[in-house]
Amino acid sequence: MFAFFAGGMSLSSIQLAMLNLTTIENINRHSVVWTLAIRVPDHMLDRLWATESPWAPTFRMVSYPLQPPTSPSEPQTTSPSPEERHVFAILHTLPGENPFSLGSNLKNLQQVMGHSIIDWLIPLKHSPCADHSSSESAFALGPVVTRLKQEAGLVPAPAPVSGNGAVSRPPSAHTTRSRRGKDRS
Repeated sequence: MFAFFAGGMSLSSIQLAMLNLTTIENINRHSVVWTLAIRVPDHMLDRLWATESPWAPTFRMVSYPLQPPTSPSEPQTTSPSPEERHVFAILHTLPGENPFSLGSNLKNLQQVMGHSIIDWLIPLKHSPCADHSSSESAFALGPVVTRLKQEAGLVPAPAPVSGNGAVSRPPSAHTTRSRRGKDRS
């Protein structure tokens, strides 16, 4: 009886690790919409807030630290300098998308268990998900977040890939001229 219970719990834990979810997140994983605050790069702020800019943000923004409300009887406190202020874009995932899923079940499992089978069997090192050294997020973010950033215009979209796996690019004037010269002869 204990073996059935332990086996069921082990399989459930492995399934959740492969989906990169917690037990509570698994309850509504097909319908949940995540709301993410993603920092807007400083070089884009002038472009987004210019009055005559063609760059109209398609997302809500919030700045931190927030300005405290001032009353007429109290003097206004000093506001933080622009270097201390951070602006975040508020973006939403589609229903059922997990921003923490790394794109494959194996990568998700490695994020929890470790990068090699030796780490899985002899857990002497910390789990990769315990590494919070990234300035972007406390946990690794997956392709859903990359797509959200690209759709919002916060990062450039990747170059299209041709059928042979190479990055396709438009032909330069030099290659066009040399091909035309070969076609005439």
